[in-house]
Amino acid sequence: AHRAIKRFNPDIVVAENVADPRWKYFAQAAPRINAIHDAEPHDDKHRIPVWQRLMFDRWNSQADATLVFSQYVASSLGSGGQDVSRLWVIPLHTELDPCLVPDPVPADQRKNFIMFGRQSPYKNHATIFAAWEAHVASSAWRGDELVIYGDGKISQPLPSRARWVCGEFQYKDVIG
Repeated sequence: AHRAIKRFNPDIVVAENVADPRWKYFAQAAPRINAIHDAEPHDDKHRIPVWQRLMFDRWNSQADATLVFSQYVASSLGSGGQDVSRLWVIPLHTELDPCLVPDPVPADQRKNFIMFGRQSPYKNHATIFAAWEAHVASSAWRGDELVIYGDGKISQPLPSRARWVCGEFQYKDVIG
């Protein structure tokens, strides 16, 4: 394994949610970037096991740089003791080609409200659904729908005039 890593000679190693201790050895070959999506786990599915935290927390804190995808996560990590001098906020990317982004639509011609991503209880569906039901009951509603794209779990019934396209999706399918 050591010879294979030496031959591969990586320029950089990007690690995220590492659970395999062999990464520690592999990552010695080049500068290491740690990527963190969220400052805290949202639910039990996202909690990192104790053995993994014991094995990797110190190692992760010593990365040459840590990338996060929002200022909120950066602030949370900084207030939790993360070295902010090696903390970088970068925007999330999408596979959506900019030429596919439609021109803005005037307010009186817009339709539907779109929610997309992996659905989980922490997405606060109750608040979104209550707001949607208030919209449908108001004079501002013009027959549009709440359309939810993504897999996961929605633990309560959908409100009226809402539909869930459950499963994987691409952004181009949402705007198409």
